[in-house]
Amino acid sequence: MEPSLLDIEFCRSKTKRPHCNVPEELPRRLIKMFAFVGDTILDPFAGSGTTNLAAKNLGRNSVGYEINSDFISSHQTKNFLQIKKTSR
Repeated sequence: MEPSLLDIEFCRSKTKRPHCNVPEELPRRLIKMFAFVGDTILDPFAGSGTTNLAAKNLGRNSVGYEINSDFISSHQTKNFLQIKKTSR
């Protein structure tokens, strides 16, 4: 039996950055519950790309938007980033 969602460890960032990685287990469970294989997952606040990675690992397509370019390197290391820059 899988542990409950309450058992998942979340980061407790002591920095003032408004970003905190969620463990891949959380989006993985939600994607499995609410999306079928081949569906597309939208993550409008992609951050480090954890949701997109979970979607890829579960056979789902995903689209993530992130306006903070500091996170691009973490997406590239997870090997699924396609960058499309838009002007503001």
